Amino acid sequence: MKTTVFKRMAMFFLAGVTGVLLVSCGGGGGTTSSAEATTTTGSDTIVNGIVSKGPVSGATVNGYAIENGGKGRLLGSAMTGQNGAFTMNMGQYNGPMLLEAYGGSYVDEATGVSTDMGTMIFRTAMENVSGNTTMALTPMTEMAVQYMNGNYSDQMMTTANQVMGSAFGVSDIVRTLPKEVGTASTTGQENETYYGLMLAAMSRFSSTTNTDIPALMQGMLDAMTTNDTQALDYYTNMMSQSFTDFTMSPQNMTGMTFSSGMMSTSGITGMMGGYNGTYGGTTGGGGVSGGMMGGSYSGGTTGGTGGGMMGGWLTGGR
Repeated sequence: MKTTVFKRMAMFFLAGVTGVLLVSCGGGGGTTSSAEATTTTGSDTIVNGIVSKGPVSGATVNGYAIENGGKGRLLGSAMTGQNGAFTMNMGQYNGPMLLEAYGGSYVDEATGVSTDMGTMIFRTAMENVSGNTTMALTPMTEMAVQYMNGNYSDQMMTTANQVMGSAFGVSDIVRTLPKEVGTASTTGQENETYYGLMLAAMSRFSSTTNTDIPALMQGMLDAMTTNDTQALDYYTNMMSQSFTDFTMSPQNMTGMTFSSGMMSTSGITGMMGGYNGTYGGTTGGGGVSGGMMGGSYSGGTTGGTGGGMMGGWLTGGR
């Protein structure tokens, strides 16, 4: 029954991807407006962010305005610390923004080996950046930027980020800063912890199959955008198994575990589920969106905060 639900979820997700591709390609004769850069004379825009595939230390991060729908002028630069964090002052600019990170190294969560970023570049793009904000640069945000395919309209940035968020079960892949999984989680870090564990699952997948991270990202993206159901089933099953394996391993120091369809940490109880309200599980509720496998934003007696590839997980017990 679980396999059937997962396959139906893959088909649901594919339908969403197809619709989005019509937007990005101008399907149906429609057009999308380009995001325009704006400046103000008010307070500076400060970006506090993290570069993570495991936290990437020593990476260079550049921030660019998005102007006339494309990559525009350089606004600021920063370097990440040991925990992958950076702070960047963009001056008195607000509007759509593209960040790019390259260089540095990270400790692979699955193997414990220090790994150079090599030729990998992580990007993230977001509309209406202003004031003090947070922005993550991860494999998920890079996949979203690749999904945009050079279309940096506000509509496409929002849609691409939401598509990848739904696929991996992260409610906001840009504004949520993933947790380092080698340290304990505290109350209030549920979304950040889940995001970090999903990145660790990707490392486990990479290690198990001897596939490097860029190839893994490309394979997942190709499966999503070409409606390849066989490939989607493969990546869904492998990510599910990799997530389970990592969360049950000694490398997971967050306090969140996954066993027999359940995961829990400090008062959080999670449950694998189908698409909320449509295919549902025994405790499914009305969902907001679906992902590769499970529902997101609900799926139990008290409502969930995770979802997507791994299914909804609940807050506050049952």
